[in-house]
Parts: sequence; C-alpha cells; structure tokens
Amino acid sequence: DSGSYICRAVIPVPATYSGSTLVTTTEAQIPIEVTLPPTLIPLTTMHSYVELGGTATVQCRVRATTPLELYFKRFNSSTSYISGVQTGDKRIRVWRENDVNDPLNHNLFLTIKNTTLDDTWNYSCHAVNQGNSSWWNTTIQVMQTPQILLHSTLNTDSELSELRFGWRYQGTNVTCISRGMPHPTWTWYRRGEQILNGQNSTFVIISYDYWDHSQSWLQITPCLYTEHFIYDDYVCKATNIKGTNESKVSFRRASVPGQPRLESYSVTQSTIFFNVSPPVNTGGMATLAYELTYRAFGGPEGWYGPVTYPLDGSRSSGKPKFELTGLLGDTNYQLKLLARSIVGQGIPYSFSITTASSTRPGPVEVIHSATGIYPYGHVVNWIPPMSGGSPILGYRIRVRSVDNDLNLISMIENISPSSSWKVYTPSFNNPYMDYYHLAPLKPGQTYQLIVEAYNRHGYSLDGIDIKQYGYLNRTPTSTPQLQQIFPGERLNYQNSDILSNPVNSLMNFKQSDLVPIWYLFETPSADELDPPPLIFSQSTSKMMKCTNIHANEKNRTLFFM
Repeated sequence: DSGSYICRAVIPVPATYSGSTLVTTTEAQIPIEVTLPPTLIPLTTMHSYVELGGTATVQCRVRATTPLELYFKRFNSSTSYISGVQTGDKRIRVWRENDVNDPLNHNLFLTIKNTTLDDTWNYSCHAVNQGNSSWWNTTIQVMQTPQILLHSTLNTDSELSELRFGWRYQGTNVTCISRGMPHPTWTWYRRGEQILNGQNSTFVIISYDYWDHSQSWLQITPCLYTEHFIYDDYVCKATNIKGTNESKVSFRRASVPGQPRLESYSVTQSTIFFNVSPPVNTGGMATLAYELTYRAFGGPEGWYGPVTYPLDGSRSSGKPKFELTGLLGDTNYQLKLLARSIVGQGIPYSFSITTASSTRPGPVEVIHSATGIYPYGHVVNWIPPMSGGSPILGYRIRVRSVDNDLNLISMIENISPSSSWKVYTPSFNNPYMDYYHLAPLKPGQTYQLIVEAYNRHGYSLDGIDIKQYGYLNRTPTSTPQLQQIFPGERLNYQNSDILSNPVNSLMNFKQSDLVPIWYLFETPSADELDPPPLIFSQSTSKMMKCTNIHANEKNRTLFFM
C-alpha cells in the first residue's frame, strides 16, 4: 500500500457568451508510506558455541522496512560496534547483508576470531526505524575444560581456603570454583568414594552457576559418631562435554587458639587498660571471647570475662579493649590473658603489672537532671568513681540552697548560697552503691549538689576550691588540678549522647575524662511549703467514732484509726 496517491477536483463552468463550456481541474499528490516495525526472525545461528581459540559467528535476522539502522553491541556496554573491522579489537568484524528474495529481511553478522574466555557473553542486536526500536540478545560461549581456580593458602577462616577446620556439630563449608563453558556437573569424593547429596545430615552439596563461572559447596557437619573418619581430604570434580578437572581440599579437626597479642597497656592506681589483638593461630575456629585471670601477693586468683570480640573502646582500631577495675594501688599483679573459641580455652599469655601508688578516689559523676520531679525531695544517681587504689569507705553528699538562676548562671559566676551546707553520709554497705534520696527539700528552690567518695587517703575534692565551677580528671592523682573550659559559657554537665551545641562537644562526659565538681538542680513548685504529714508519722493514734442509725436495722458503728 505504500505509494503516491492523487486527490483531483473537477469544477465545470457554465456556458459563456461564446456558447462553449469550460472545465477547471486541480489535484494534489499524497505520499503514503507503510512502516513495518522491526521484528526478529529467530535463527539457530543467534547462538554460537566455539572451541577456545576458534572463530565464533552470530547472526541476527530482522524483518522491517527501510530506512533501518541495524547494529551490534556488547551487552551492558555503552558503545556499539561499527560496521567492518573494529579499530579497538581487530579480531571482531561486523557486516550486513540484504535478502535478495525478500527486501524486507535484513541480516547482521558478528564474527570474533581467536576467541578467549572473556568473549563468552551476550551480544545484543539493535534495530531502529520509523516504526519502533527493538533489541535481542545473541550469545557466544567459548567452550573449554573447566578450569578450577586455585584455593587460598593464607586465611583458613575463608571457605576458599585449601585447608579448613571443623568441630563437633558445627557445619563447615569447603568449596571449589571453576571457569569455563558449558557449566560443569559437580561431584565430591572422599578416598575415591563419591559422596551422595542428602544421604544424611553429615554431607550437603550445593552448586550454583553464574555467567561463565560455577561453584560447588560441600557442607560437612561432624558429630560424635563420625569424628573418627570425617577429618580427611576431599576432592571436587567438575565435568562438562570438554572434559574433567579436579581439586583437593583438606578438612581437619580444630584446636584451641594460641596466645593473644598484648599490643599495649596503661595503668592507674585501680585500673588497667589492655589493647589486645587476636591470636595469630586461631586453631581453625573464630575467636569468640577473651578471658583474664589475675593474682596478687600469691593470694586467690580473680577472673574477668568473657569479653566478646570486638569489645573496643577505640572503634577506629578495630581491636578489643579491656578494662580491669577495682585493683589495689602499688601492688604487683600476675595476669594471664587467653582467648576462647568453640573448641575451648586457648594458651594463656602470662605477664605482670604493678599499679600506681594509691590516692584519694576520683571525682563522682552524677547522672544529672537539672529539674526535679518531686517538690520535697530529690533522688541523686551517680556512677561509682575510680577508687584510687584503695577501697571506697563511703560517700559524703553536700546540699545547700542558692539564689542563682539555674538557666542564667555562667561558668565563672560565683555561687550565692542562701543556706549553709547540709551533709548526708549514706549508710555504706555495698561497693556498687550509686543513688541516694535527699529529703526534705523546699519546693521551687535551686540547690547546689556535691557528691564525694572517700577512702583512707581522704575525700574526692580535698584541696579543691568549690567556689568556682570546674572539672577534674576522672583518674585521681595526688595533686588534682581544677580545669575550666570556655569561661563565660553557661553551665553544662548533661551526661547525654546527643548535644546540639558544638561548644558542648567537650562536655559529653560519657565519652570524656572530665567530671564536674558540683551540680545545680531545681525542685518543682508546690502549693504547700512543707511536705504533707505521713499517715502513721505520729506515735499516738486518734480514733474517730461514727454511729449510723437506720430505721429497720441495728446500730452500726465504724471506727477510723
């Protein structure tokens, strides 16, 4: 139906004075072109299977009207092949042929000489005309005997290692990977006997193909009744139409881990920080935890752990960090550091450390809320401080009311007390004591709070001027130095993880070694100045008698105590 169509108009004219009749005509040509969108004609030559080093040719036949753009390109590539020999790779040639019997059929060919394994891929055929644009995949597969990739000899924790370790009731994967087409069939053997998949829970075989690679896993799960033979050498075989290839993987019983590596340590009066790296010899199984034993003066042995890996105080290092607390000052400790895996406790690393001379306790960090929730009392919570190398004997809490505005006071402004100190000494029978209830307090009042620990060397803030706001290092010293940060700024002692003000980055004491020496809090307001009396607060009780008389009932007497 394609062609040029004529639209003609004929207009007759009436007779004129001469008596003749005239006819007027006009016409227009309308070209019509019927477009056939590209349609693929499937052929077996769209896919080519060739020997390594041979020549592969694929053909794409498209039925469409012209003008037609027809080209090849490598799948997922942004560049198409030009017609003729490719300038970047002389092995590749693309050409086009028309069908002499049917001009609507168009043939596009792609040839690759001296094929390599990298030529195994999809090559897309693209066709574009005025009707539509379409594309289809053709495939070149370079066939060869499966080439099994070499196993790793370095990391036995990887399933790609040629040496793998296992333990009772723990599934361990050994694997083989091959390259080459067509994809092979995998079989596994132990001492020449083929392992059947799914025969029991001891062996499970899983295979997976992706592009020109194929991989097979043999999962081995030892148990009590198979340990006498299961630790052995295993052979994987990959077979396709070109041949067979094989590889060997050794499976051995795991052992306990070796000695951990002590990279460095730091010592205070009561605390030792360890920087530990995993053992070089893991015994074949992952290190699950670390343990530490310590002894002083030949006395009983203490134990610390298990610490799971990686417990890291310095996350950038990626190594576990240990903190052993509660030690005595000026004391020599004999320590043993060891790693533990699923097999058991590893070989210990023995060393000795002497702690620093004991001092007074460190400053007490209060888990603080500036606004109270009860008008007549306040619960103080704190984090037990570093002991200074001598056992903590108790706490001293001092509270006094002040006239300063809680929201406006700065770091260099002096406190204006409105009352004298009231001292609380809680009964101390628990070394982990960390809270106390202050009462009675006045509602709507701002209070200054100081919490100190003491031992035989004195109190935490002995010798410290508490008139100004400042900070002490969490680690106690014989001569503590009061530090002030950003003078003129408002007080900030919030123990929070998220602080919006960048100035407060040094005030995040949960991650810092600085602790405020005192705190301010405000009790909420109340209707009554004094707390309400307790029901049973008096030694004598009053009895109220109420007699209720009903018309048809006996007297009933109610007593209220």
